Amino acid sequence: LRGGVWRSEDGGRNWVRIGDIPERPYLAVAPSDPSVLYVGERDYSSLGRGGVYRQTVAGWQMLVERLDEGFGNVARSYIARVAADPRDANVVYATSVDEGYDLDCGKGVFVSRDGGATWKSMNEGLSRLNALDFLIDPNDPDRLYAGTGGNGFFVWGPPAPEGPRPPPLTDEPPPPDPACTTVEGWTCSAEKLHDITAHHEAFYGGRGYVIAVMDTEQNGCHLVKRFAEPIDLSGQHILSLRLRGANADGTPLCISRMVMRDGAGRRLLYERDLLPTTTWTLCELPLRDWEGEDCDSTDVREFDFEFWAPYPEARPYELAVGAMRFR
Repeated sequence: LRGGVWRSEDGGRNWVRIGDIPERPYLAVAPSDPSVLYVGERDYSSLGRGGVYRQTVAGWQMLVERLDEGFGNVARSYIARVAADPRDANVVYATSVDEGYDLDCGKGVFVSRDGGATWKSMNEGLSRLNALDFLIDPNDPDRLYAGTGGNGFFVWGPPAPEGPRPPPLTDEPPPPDPACTTVEGWTCSAEKLHDITAHHEAFYGGRGYVIAVMDTEQNGCHLVKRFAEPIDLSGQHILSLRLRGANADGTPLCISRMVMRDGAGRRLLYERDLLPTTTWTLCELPLRDWEGEDCDSTDVREFDFEFWAPYPEARPYELAVGAMRFR
């Protein structure tokens, strides 16, 4: 395909060229009016004109070329990102960066509130105007994030609210729950357990996975696997498993800690937060990253997955751990 902007109306099977914008176009559809499309052109190798474009049902409109008008008075500049406010299609942001050869001609972050007719800089507090990335906070569109090349990450607007802290971790394993010990040695510490079910799928040789659905008012819970016979991990290096954790509203659950215990109760800890971001997140965890007591790797009896829900009001929770594989 030639460079430019292309559109598909059948899920990507067929494409139609809708814009002759050859130089690294970056697209932003206005959430409040999907008929409005903003395009920023990088103009990296002088094949294009550069600048910011807007497409509506009436066609393409150049809003500002090479950022010379409304952004300053240098010979050339380069658009990195464009973003449309989710509440108003006429509010659009654009950022510019260096051209790649240390000319330092980036001019930072700008906003237009009239569909691109006029622009105003938003560079107060930016220590470097090389704005490589830009994001509007989906939870609060008045909060903006800009990433700069060489000088870090900046926030514009009200500070993000702090979420609740995870519950303190205890050294004691959760007590067994006799009501849910029938699924291949799995238990769950939730006080209100709706269901715990083993599902058998094709991955990992059909060894299956376990799902627990619960409605606890607490922030955290445990999903524990106890082995009927001890397993020997002395010759293994990686634990592979699939994780899934979600609230009823779709927000993810965090796995804040995993514990491996031997027959004498000695344990190894994996205390790096794991946040499943897809329906199933495949995790490859090197066993050398587990820390703690002198656990007997030839006599492993239990794995404990500690889930943490930052928003306990979004119930019920769904937890899932895929069949574990060691290699």
